Amino acid sequence: MLSHKIVIGSAQFGLDYGIANINGKVSFDEVKKIITYAQLYQVSTIDTAISYGDSEVSMGKIGVNEWKIVTKLPKIPETCESVDSWISDNIQKSLSRLNVTKIEAILLHNPMQLLGKNGVEIWSSLRHHQSLGIVNKVGFSIYDPIELDKLYFQFKPDVVQFPYNVLDRRIETSKWLRRLRNDKVETHARSVFLQGLLLMNKNNRPKKFSQWEDIWLLWDNFLSKKNITAMHACIGFVLLNKNIDKIVVGVDSKNQLQEILDFDNNIICLDDFVRLTSNDVDLINPSRWGEG
Repeated sequence: MLSHKIVIGSAQFGLDYGIANINGKVSFDEVKKIITYAQLYQVSTIDTAISYGDSEVSMGKIGVNEWKIVTKLPKIPETCESVDSWISDNIQKSLSRLNVTKIEAILLHNPMQLLGKNGVEIWSSLRHHQSLGIVNKVGFSIYDPIELDKLYFQFKPDVVQFPYNVLDRRIETSKWLRRLRNDKVETHARSVFLQGLLLMNKNNRPKKFSQWEDIWLLWDNFLSKKNITAMHACIGFVLLNKNIDKIVVGVDSKNQLQEILDFDNNIICLDDFVRLTSNDVDLINPSRWGEG
């Protein structure tokens, strides 16, 4: 069932987030509608982060005690006197903002910090909070599977969140996705809409993306031939991968969530997407969109 795989991404609840976002931060009333609607359709997990503005505060006011909350720690200051105290303080503040007593998962937003001087202490602190029952799982939010090459064998996570969409298939082609699944590590795909870029029609795409015109022509022709919306194509592609446990989707309205959950799982197959892929990090990594 699709609703059991969907995770509500809440970056837009606290920030003006996403290249296709024309309305800015989602209003409190709309966030409440999204949360209420999601509950009706048995969506049970929310993804947030300390760095997502007042996202945690908004959800705490609405009431998310029955939800599974995945949140992320920001970069831990190299100069803090006690790593454990810093982590404990930030976890407690998240619990307070969210108005919950337990968090399903804590992910490191900058997991490569584990290779620094405080790495072992950071990981030990996270596992300590897990042993206390405050946190159920710990893991990484990565941007490139190369990070797993460097981290995984010393710091084995319970959960890994990664970008994955019709253009960005690095987690799969690197063989890491299958490895994670075989090792029973929970897998969360995010950026399934590539920050909304994949949902934009050709008239609305920013001009800086015109250098990949061949890809957009393939994508637009595919959507037209299959008579499918971009949103449903993006969701369908990720759903076809059985090695993915959860799909994080950012939504900015109840109607958008409704459209996602209305998806018919039987209208496309993986072969339909075979040519739609790119290894160009200037396209598939949003952090590079402002460069050049």
